[in-house]
Amino acid sequence: IITIEDPVETLIPQRHCIITQREVGADGDVESYYLGALDALRERPDVILIGEIRDAQTALETLALSESGPLVFATLHARSLELGLQKMLRLLGNSDTQAQTLASSLRGVICQALIPSLKGDSYYLATECLTPEAEAKELIASRNVAAIRPHLDKLNAQPGSASHTMNSDLALLLKAKRISVEDARKASTDLVQFAAETCKR
Repeated sequence: IITIEDPVETLIPQRHCIITQREVGADGDVESYYLGALDALRERPDVILIGEIRDAQTALETLALSESGPLVFATLHARSLELGLQKMLRLLGNSDTQAQTLASSLRGVICQALIPSLKGDSYYLATECLTPEAEAKELIASRNVAAIRPHLDKLNAQPGSASHTMNSDLALLLKAKRISVEDARKASTDLVQFAAETCKR
């Protein structure tokens, strides 16, 4: 496992595998995420973590890494799942070829938010997840990001789809009285649907 981080915040103990953690920066192990990803490819790792995709070069190299065989985890800043996909496609140049490659390589997209508890002494994690199946892959390949949200809503209603919306996670936290409605509203990635579901409750 190779991680490329800025900075390295936690040292991961090596128990059942070899873990190499590299820090990005002038005084670090690599100058940029892009160069770190380029170096990682030469070592034939099983798993690679790219701490953050910040530019087109890193996005392209991350995609190339995933095509070469290892399981690649990467993060980027986005407000929702579909905005994350939109940002990744933009960094890849919004080309049909790169969109098709992304669709075939992608194994999952997760958007997450930390929400303060009602007591104010801790945080709860809420997520939305898309596990791409044939239809989702087709939407990504055709760069039809606008159709991702309705499709995710449909998958959310199907047991065993391995996909769910942020609102469904928020609903569970609200039902358990762990977070406030206002904080849930701030974390929602679909405010129209959130308002409809809140009215039902």
